[in-house]
Amino acid sequence: MNQRRRMILILLAVLLVAAGAAWMIFRSDRSDYRAMKIASFLEENPTLAHGGTVFLGDSLTDLCDLEANYPGMGYINRGIGGDTTEGVLERFDETVLPLEPSTIVLLIGINDLNYGRSVEATLQSYERLIDHIKTSLPNVRLILVSLPPVNGTKYAPLLLIQEKIGLLNEAIAALADDRGFVYVDIHPDLLEEGTDRLDPVYSDDGLHWNDAGYAIVAASIQAELNP
Repeated sequence: MNQRRRMILILLAVLLVAAGAAWMIFRSDRSDYRAMKIASFLEENPTLAHGGTVFLGDSLTDLCDLEANYPGMGYINRGIGGDTTEGVLERFDETVLPLEPSTIVLLIGINDLNYGRSVEATLQSYERLIDHIKTSLPNVRLILVSLPPVNGTKYAPLLLIQEKIGLLNEAIAALADDRGFVYVDIHPDLLEEGTDRLDPVYSDDGLHWNDAGYAIVAASIQAELNP
């Protein structure tokens, strides 16, 4: 083995180790944050009125200031950054069910795709989640929100899930129609004109929304909450 090839192999090994370490740190941090959020929900739940509206999802929900975007409505935030369809299903009974909500606004699935899950696998767990919600709360009004567009402003690999987002949205829309749920399609309102990407006006990192983005989304959702 010549010197150059040896150096390349050593460099690749170092990069693999570094990538593995970074992923372990990421998973650990995400796990710690998730545990902290769940603990805060469990502490807060007994102090809240039952029968209200719960927003359920990942960071797109977690980072939303519900009072600022839906003033005076008293909506409850049950989003956790980094969460997935399986993650929401896993925590539903302890973080949401005790509130006995009359309405749930569900926005989930983009992390499944971003973590490498297929559209088919994500849809299967999405269906398991909504089946469980309706079994647990037969009279709940379930509002399914489409996944938003993304762009590669800060993280180019996000562009790899654009097609998957479109396919999953089609499946969620069909699911809502078949089950009689409300479907809110926020995707078109967030697009940059003439493209299939998230308008940079609405996001600083290509995924999470800024105040302008949340205002757009809130207008669409509130129209369904109070038709």
